[in-house]
Amino acid sequence: MSRVKFYLLLCIFGIGFMGVSQAASFDCKKATTKIQKTICLDSELNSLDLAIDNAYKSLLKQHPLPEYVKARQADWQELNLLCLETNLTTCLQSSFKTRLLELKWSSNTIVFSNNKQFNFANADAIVEVNPSSKQIVVWGGFTEHQQAKAQSGNPIYVGCQFAGIFSDTNPNLAISTQEGETTELEFKIVDKQLFLINVSDAICTDVAVLPTVYYRVK
Repeated sequence: MSRVKFYLLLCIFGIGFMGVSQAASFDCKKATTKIQKTICLDSELNSLDLAIDNAYKSLLKQHPLPEYVKARQADWQELNLLCLETNLTTCLQSSFKTRLLELKWSSNTIVFSNNKQFNFANADAIVEVNPSSKQIVVWGGFTEHQQAKAQSGNPIYVGCQFAGIFSDTNPNLAISTQEGETTELEFKIVDKQLFLINVSDAICTDVAVLPTVYYRVK
């Protein structure tokens, strides 16, 4: 995404992955939420749920920063709650397909972090680069939004996110055209360090700020 919305990450690290019975990742007989029940009633979602669960567990084992993987998964689960009930199946199918591609993509990336250990609560951020697909993803810098928290009574975070493709004319420039907008990100890799240059305000929401210096961890 080229632009980040408010993330309703309530108890982000306490969310377990939702899944199903025969083919999927959880027992449909114990399904309680609307999303779980929808997964159980749709064969495509059932299969996608199992595929995501397997890809997620695999990535957890091989990624140098598993806490980052957990945070991204929890974020994705929270965003699924925004799917409207009138279009729930179609919305979830689209979300699940996108997430599966993300998980597979992340298994083949060069990973940079502003800290050796990823900590969501400390506004840490990650940059993943895939030279073969010429893509870059930036995610993190999440900050608790005090005004929104006071209004809702729950922790609400705002952060930064970018997913772009390398420019054909400039290898240090990535471009995102998602959501009908074009956003650019300048970066530079020197030895085992990555630097973000001239970070666009469109990448971060409100008070969220991205670190500019990252160190290779994979």
